[in-house]
Amino acid sequence: LLERRHVNICRPRITVELGMRLRMGEGKKDEAHLQKLMNVCDGLLVTGLAGLGLSPTYVFPWVCLGVAITMRWCALAHHVSHGGYNRCAGEQYHRGTFALGGWWA
Repeated sequence: LLERRHVNICRPRITVELGMRLRMGEGKKDEAHLQKLMNVCDGLLVTGLAGLGLSPTYVFPWVCLGVAITMRWCALAHHVSHGGYNRCAGEQYHRGTFALGGWWA
């Protein structure tokens, strides 16, 4: 019988090596970047909520809210769900515990 060797077509060797190199470089800079993203997102959210009392013709609050929500989903939740912050940001941003419970929990 011929021996079948497992060939991983989906993950070439260069991709695996890149992943290992990126994992070795995770650290405080990633935590600082995550915190900066969260601060910008929270600032946009507060600005949008504060501006809701203005006339509906002002678009700025709606844009702030839209960017904040999109940023929270695209820039944060997507990377957390793929495990991008597992090693550097603690349990709050670990893919196994992220978004469990609510803000009151």
